[in-house]
Amino acid sequence: MHHSKVIFQKGIQFFVQVFFVISLVASCGENQMDSDLNSTSKKGVQIKESDSPMRAVAKQILLDGKIYGEREAFLFPIMDSILDENKSVRSFYFPVLLEIIEHADGYVAEGVGAYLLAYMEKYSDDFFTLEIDDLLNISRFVAFEVYVSNENPIQSLHTLRMETSANCDVCREQQADAFALFFMNLELLMEELESH
Repeated sequence: MHHSKVIFQKGIQFFVQVFFVISLVASCGENQMDSDLNSTSKKGVQIKESDSPMRAVAKQILLDGKIYGEREAFLFPIMDSILDENKSVRSFYFPVLLEIIEHADGYVAEGVGAYLLAYMEKYSDDFFTLEIDDLLNISRFVAFEVYVSNENPIQSLHTLRMETSANCDVCREQQADAFALFFMNLELLMEELESH
């Protein structure tokens, strides 16, 4: 009898969390800021002769979403570029990384989380101005990275949240809802990983 009561309580707790996440998505989606990070769109992308080979491949990925084959050699250098000191470089390559995420599997999917986590830690203010849908999509890669890289992933996640909040002005101000939603989703994903 006690076991079924615990299961019932966990089920109610799960549904309350899901309801809260849905409510936050609805309220944040309307207030999301435009960002330089989303400035590279599929429309208007033109490959120029003057483009470096990596930039040309990045544009091709934006246009058609194909990441394997001859483009594969450029994937990790493209991901490295989201950590560049130059904001315009990061702004160009981050949407390409989002496209890579959509099509990644295997070793590429496993490597994405480390780049996203490093980006979030280094450029928190930029990271949390992303669209809510992008943050939620990214969260599964970050959750996996935190889970596999730490002996105590739940504690590491709480530490990450505190450190990120301390270093991120927009996380405490205009993007507080996006920040809360992202970390709540990370917690849910982490609980799911722990249960398997």
